[in-house]
Amino acid sequence: MDDRRLSIASSYYSQSQEALDSHTHEDSSHLIPPSSPPPLVPHCSSYQVLQAQWLSIPASLTTVRAGHRGHPASSSTPSPVSSSSSAPQDFSILPTLRTSTRPPTSPQRESPGWNGQFRPLSSVEKLFPMPVWEDPISQARGTPQPAFLLPFGTDNSLRSKSSISDLSDLDRYQGTSPQNHKPHAHQFASTYSLNPDPAHWGTKLKIEDTEPDDDLHNPDPRRDRKQDMGGGISTRGVINVGCLTILVAGLIALFAGYPLIVYFTRREISTLGGYNLGGINASGQVPDIPSHRGLIDVDTPKSVYTRTSLVDGSKYELVFSDEFNVEGRSFYPGDDPYWEAVDLNYWSTNNIEWYDPAQVTTASGSLRIELSAKHEHNLNYSGGMLSSWNKFCFTGGYIETNVSLPGSSKTYGLWPAVWTMGNLGRAGYDGQQMVHPGPKVNGQYVGRSAPEIDVFEAQVDPNTLIGAVSQSGQWAPFNAAFAWDNSSTNLIISDPKNSILNTFAGNEWQQTTSIVTNTNQDCYTQEGGCFSAYGFEYKPGNDGYIQWVNDGKMVWEIKAAGMGADSKTQISQRPVPEEPMYILANLGMSYNFGPIDFEHLVFPTYMLVDYIRVYQPADQRNIGCDPPDFPTVDYINTYIEAYTNPNITTWVDDYKQRMPKNRLIDQC
Repeated sequence: MDDRRLSIASSYYSQSQEALDSHTHEDSSHLIPPSSPPPLVPHCSSYQVLQAQWLSIPASLTTVRAGHRGHPASSSTPSPVSSSSSAPQDFSILPTLRTSTRPPTSPQRESPGWNGQFRPLSSVEKLFPMPVWEDPISQARGTPQPAFLLPFGTDNSLRSKSSISDLSDLDRYQGTSPQNHKPHAHQFASTYSLNPDPAHWGTKLKIEDTEPDDDLHNPDPRRDRKQDMGGGISTRGVINVGCLTILVAGLIALFAGYPLIVYFTRREISTLGGYNLGGINASGQVPDIPSHRGLIDVDTPKSVYTRTSLVDGSKYELVFSDEFNVEGRSFYPGDDPYWEAVDLNYWSTNNIEWYDPAQVTTASGSLRIELSAKHEHNLNYSGGMLSSWNKFCFTGGYIETNVSLPGSSKTYGLWPAVWTMGNLGRAGYDGQQMVHPGPKVNGQYVGRSAPEIDVFEAQVDPNTLIGAVSQSGQWAPFNAAFAWDNSSTNLIISDPKNSILNTFAGNEWQQTTSIVTNTNQDCYTQEGGCFSAYGFEYKPGNDGYIQWVNDGKMVWEIKAAGMGADSKTQISQRPVPEEPMYILANLGMSYNFGPIDFEHLVFPTYMLVDYIRVYQPADQRNIGCDPPDFPTVDYINTYIEAYTNPNITTWVDDYKQRMPKNRLIDQC
């Protein structure tokens, strides 16, 4: 049976080769040498075809032509291979292994001429490892060149149906084609042929052959020791390490360093004399106004938010303003965040009126302070005083107010004023007595006080009946005979014809530096009713100055050197006030200020204030009543009754406190 099976397979191979030659009309012996035929690679892998363990050929195949592969027989009549038996006989075309068994049969396929439509596959022995065949016929004939193909519909194949269906495609095999189609087998053979021996592929396969990547796969400890153990430094490595160092340092600084720096360098937020950052002032008053205005009035024109210095032309910025445009404002205690009208008699200057908060209001876009012949607290007159004590203070800068003076420029006896005072002294109260002078950190001492700088105090000369204003600074301690250094270096008067040195130089309470300047005679409420701008610019300290403005023009200036040391009274230089200063505006009468012409005075009379504005250098803002270098809150709170009870008029008898000692009298 084995001999017959091999004979049939050989005849079938020859028949297939003859069919191929009939299509190509060429002798392909020059393409496929007999000794070592190059395999023709099918479209599908030959290995896929070999997956079938058995391939059967129906007995009804019509012709088998004998011949050797590549050497078809020249002329012989095909011999029919048939069986008279009704049952089909299948024959395997593969040589049988010693341990193999016959596969099951499959139905016979009636397809005359079918076997001549395909070229057999190449030898698989040299393409793929084959089992060792122990077949005597094969050994006698030499190495067999089996050819095989999978018939359509073969059920006894171990391949899946889909694989058999794929193999049915006639174009899957190189060199095979339907009739009337001429494939170029030699082109495919030259392109896809691959020698079964890998040594002919041009690839280095021996272990001793060297390749470019051998160092990666064959490390040499002796060769690589220096590089592996010694290390090296490269520019790229330095950059990478440096970048990582910067990133780590930045993260540490951001999440560890910055919080520590903020914690140890932060300053406690100060209310600068107030009880709350939201606007509660130092006296505990809460603003309750519809607009909730801030330090700068919303009605202040944008065009006046900045100005230039009168001395050096530097830029000043607006830090506080009140335009008094809201009608009918009240200034009773607690009604305004920055202002409070006092309710007392200003007995220290022997005023003859009672200061009543009802006399201070706003009307027609101006602050209106009225003085009327109204009986109040056993006094025949009632006036008004408005103060920003312990609510708004500033240190250094320029203050300006636009005022229409009360009454007439031809009637004397009224005492209108707009002025500033140190926050340690409250006007009308006997409070500033116990301030300790120091010492400072460097061992020096600094005197604390309640200095005064007047924007103006207006009066009418009884002799000339010309209105004028005194613009002055109050100082302590005093020069001998109140004689300060008023040389041309320290005293500058712009218009000596319109401004003269005040004859009043001081008393037991103060030393005064004052210049009296005529006013615009029309800017009185009973005259033309116009407004004049008054103000002063000052720089605190021993190198400071004060410069006053009347009717919008600079009128005079004093240098700090004018209040230098005096060996006669053994006092040192008195600096331009460094204390936080608050603002006052009042209208009253007193014989201390001058005679009063009751015959010609018209009551009620009033002073109108169009606005009050405060400017400071852009880089030197200092507002608030409790600055760090000149604090006031602790002292005021310690002696709060003296600052809030106007009936305490003396420090010892009324307030029951002791006067502070000094080394000159008490030898302490």
